[in-house]
Amino acid sequence: MTHTFSVALAIASLLCAGLAPQAHGASVGPLPLKALSPDNTELTVLLSGRTKPLLLVFWASWCGRCNKEAAAIESLHKATSAKLEVVSISVDKTPEKAKGFIAKFGVTSAVLMDSSLKVSDRFSVRGTPAILLLDKAGTVIARGHSLDENMRTAISKALKPL
Repeated sequence: MTHTFSVALAIASLLCAGLAPQAHGASVGPLPLKALSPDNTELTVLLSGRTKPLLLVFWASWCGRCNKEAAAIESLHKATSAKLEVVSISVDKTPEKAKGFIAKFGVTSAVLMDSSLKVSDRFSVRGTPAILLLDKAGTVIARGHSLDENMRTAISKALKPL
């Protein structure tokens, strides 16, 4: 959990400005999230000025499709962690429910809480799972509800050097 929290802190310097909802191809400023840590620290995740692309995965423990996608997302995270930052964002109402999901699926990416749905609203997330791929500048370059062929193609393109 220490690694996840330190990754979350590194990302923390990334999401609080009152911006319009995040549309495909638009960029967004910082937004607050609670870390899934013992002290429930509030973090800020920076989206722009990154050294690698960012995959935001919004999920809920009760979501059947989230449960189906969890293994594929974890596998992607492990295979691409040097080139792609994966941040899992739980929309569960309580950290306990999220922690159960994390344990069940062995989630090793940074996990942050969005119980208030403020971050989800900023990204116009309607339903879970929601997967958003952001480039290094913080612009949403792909969005979907699974790691389907379109999302995997977008991720592959984002990971290729210019």
